[in-house]
Amino acid sequence: MANFILCTPSSSGLSLSIARHLFHTTNLPMILTYRSGSKTDLRKEFLNPFKTQLLRGTLDSSRVNFLKLNVVDEKSIRKAVDEIPIVLGSNLKPTLRWAWVMPGVLYPEKSLASLDPGLIREMFNVNVIGHLLMMKHFAPMLPTRFDAPVPEEQNVGLPPTAQWVNMSARVGSISDNTLGGWYSYRASKAALNMATKTFDLHLEQKHIPAMAVGMHPGTVKTNLGKALFWRGVEMDPGKTLFMPAEAARNVVGVARGLGVDKRGRCWDWKGEEILP
Repeated sequence: MANFILCTPSSSGLSLSIARHLFHTTNLPMILTYRSGSKTDLRKEFLNPFKTQLLRGTLDSSRVNFLKLNVVDEKSIRKAVDEIPIVLGSNLKPTLRWAWVMPGVLYPEKSLASLDPGLIREMFNVNVIGHLLMMKHFAPMLPTRFDAPVPEEQNVGLPPTAQWVNMSARVGSISDNTLGGWYSYRASKAALNMATKTFDLHLEQKHIPAMAVGMHPGTVKTNLGKALFWRGVEMDPGKTLFMPAEAARNVVGVARGLGVDKRGRCWDWKGEEILP
């Protein structure tokens, strides 16, 4: 088997930081996806913080493979799946051991009057349908019950069971919604949590040795949150605003420690469950 890690997308913000953290703390080949830009430039930017380790030979840049993929374009997803065996350079079956699926878009409505059908559709396309299409096409690459376990020399920094992580948010919790607002984003994340649970049930019922979970990274200083929301968090002593690298360490650490008894649920950056 050609075991690998998937990060979609991986070109900016939190997703870039998570991909970098996984590169630094695991040793499997990685498939990193991007929607636009130059593969050469993205690869150079991705590897830039690791110049010393690469020179010393403690990290191997050949593990990093970029593929173009747009989660709302099913044709591009199929094309990326078909290219993976070629990119990995192996005649062995590509086996997905850890997937981080992180597309997201946020248009925070402040009132009912601000609801816009076009923006609502975009949020559901990216935040829900994109994840579902990724499940559809990448799930066949997850391990089967007949596959051998990851060799000891490759089993560095991996969770105990093959894992599919969907990036969710606390605002997708119905029981936690005490403030209101953000109608479409909240609804899309609630739908994503349902999709994660349903996918995990599929894996369990088909005896596929893998699990699916949702992760909430907290409030992260990226373009998704925008400066206005950052200031609100920074001014609230009860809340924490994370830089992307710190948020990446938090969520990867939590996901890495989740056993099968934690499957199908949504977890936050502290390792606490977010109830539906």
